[in-house]
Amino acid sequence: MRVLSSTVGLAVLLISGTALAASVPRHEPLNITLIGDEVNPHGLTDAQLTQPGDIVAALQAADSGLAIASLLDAESSCVDEGLAALPETDVLIYFAHRAATYCSGANAQADLTDATRAVLERGGGVLVFHHGLYTGEGKTPILQLLGGVADEISLEPSGQRIIAVSSEHFVTTNELEYPDQTQFEAPRLRIPGDSYPSFTNAPDERYPNTRLLLDGREDLELLFMSDYAGPQILGYDLRRPSWSGHVVFYQPGESQQLAADDRDGNNFQILANAIYYLGTTQDEPDDPPDPQGSTGAADSGSGGTSGGPPPDPSDSGTSAAGEATGTASADTDAGAVSDDGAQAGCHVGTRPPVWAFVLPLFPLLGRRRRRQRA
Repeated sequence: MRVLSSTVGLAVLLISGTALAASVPRHEPLNITLIGDEVNPHGLTDAQLTQPGDIVAALQAADSGLAIASLLDAESSCVDEGLAALPETDVLIYFAHRAATYCSGANAQADLTDATRAVLERGGGVLVFHHGLYTGEGKTPILQLLGGVADEISLEPSGQRIIAVSSEHFVTTNELEYPDQTQFEAPRLRIPGDSYPSFTNAPDERYPNTRLLLDGREDLELLFMSDYAGPQILGYDLRRPSWSGHVVFYQPGESQQLAADDRDGNNFQILANAIYYLGTTQDEPDDPPDPQGSTGAADSGSGGTSGGPPPDPSDSGTSAAGEATGTASADTDAGAVSDDGAQAGCHVGTRPPVWAFVLPLFPLLGRRRRRQRA
């Protein structure tokens, strides 16, 4: 457990005049909490594998581009201080493969799920990084809250292509350079056929069975996809009706060199973009939380629709080799998500169709009143 501050590093950097390798707009220093654990299923060396300490060191480095007031590194197996810090946390980085426990060994996952929901409801953000979305015993409720689940892994020397399918989102555009263009489409996810900017991570770990866990009332924007074995989800931006804050998921991250060490590269820039975006962006909640609190993975309340077009009646779940969809996984609690309702009403896609210019005539519009925090 470490509490770190980047003030000294930033001061040295400013005095030296050295240019930042990663770059985001100027912002107030952020309180960041990382809750994670160390796993190494492929037997990689310390220099090859990205662990929580590597992400902490990269964020703490003077060339991270981020202003950090505090950075708490909490083990998921001894999460007491991490939970205590969440009420003051601007951005939670969830990088935990295992369910949370207290230092005493008692189960803490339910408390972590409730505390994470509270962060999002008051306007903080959650960055779900790499294996944070991976299934594990006891993790089902928090994965439902965070909007997705993965349950297969494959380490590939050839890596995977990262395709930016959102042309205007801050996370996919700020200070990023895409060397390639890739023809791509995913009709069931409302991603039209087009040539999209892309780059390749090699090597990288693939999650070939990543699925969305949605209840039909959220705003979802897909950010990154890949194209091995059919369309594969690599990143998204999610906000549920009772939240003022957002969840951003980014899957690529097995390689320490690509994810943490190369702070002039796209992967670390994407992490910096996500942390800045989550720490400075708030929306007005559409369905404010019950003051008595809520339980379960999906937020309660009526909510209405969330600004997307009606789903294609033919949309339904497919196999891991087909297109990823919003169907629930086998370990999803009954009733949280359904095959028919997984995408109903949610904004899934990248470019505004004709209905987007007509919707402002209707009263339910005003859902995305986004503002920057001072």
